[in-house]
Amino acid sequence: DYFVFLSEYDKERFIKEIDFPREKSVVIRHTCELELLNKEKIKNKNLIMVCRLANRHKRIDLAIKAMKKLENYTLNIYGEGPDRVFLEELIKENKLTNVFLHGGTNQVKEKLDENSIFIMTSDNEGYGITTIEAMRRGLPIILRNTFDSAPDIIQNNGILLDKEWNEDEFIEAVNKVYDNYEYYSKNSIKMGKRHDFE
Repeated sequence: DYFVFLSEYDKERFIKEIDFPREKSVVIRHTCELELLNKEKIKNKNLIMVCRLANRHKRIDLAIKAMKKLENYTLNIYGEGPDRVFLEELIKENKLTNVFLHGGTNQVKEKLDENSIFIMTSDNEGYGITTIEAMRRGLPIILRNTFDSAPDIIQNNGILLDKEWNEDEFIEAVNKVYDNYEYYSKNSIKMGKRHDFE
C-alpha cells in the first residue's frame, strides 16, 4: 500500500529523483525507548562516541588524533570491536591522556548523561540510532556529512561537518557547540521528540 521512509528528507528525495507518487509515501521514524530529557542539560567538556570499534567504517582514529588540539576536553569512547588494540596503540603513539576506551556498556542513558557532546566521524552510516539516543538526552551532535540521513539528523542541534575530513573544522565545531551549548542542546531535545513511540 505504501512505501515507508525513515525521514521526510528520504521521502522527498525519492519523490523527486524517481517521480514516486506522494500519496504512496509515508514517514515512520525510528522510535527510541530512551526517555526524553525534561530539564536543562548542564554542559561539561566531555565528548562521547558510542560505536562498534571498527575503524574502517567508523573512523574513530580521526577524532582521537584531533584530541591533541583539544587538550581541555576529554573523549570517552564506548563500544567493542576488532580494532580495539589498534586504537589503544594510536592513543599511546600520540601520548594522549584525554582519550579513554571504556569498552561496551548497557548503561547508554547514564553515559550520555555524564557527557556533553556526541561525536560521529563515520565514513558511512544508515540512520545512526545512537544519534537519536543522544538527541533524546539533550546532547548536541557533531557529525560528518558522509551519508544520506546526515542532514536530517543535524538541524540546529549540532554541526554537520564536510564530507572530507578537516581536523581544524572539527576542532572549531567542538568549541562552537560548547560556547553555544544551551541553544544546540534545546534543539536536540526538540529533535528527539520526533522519535517518540506515539
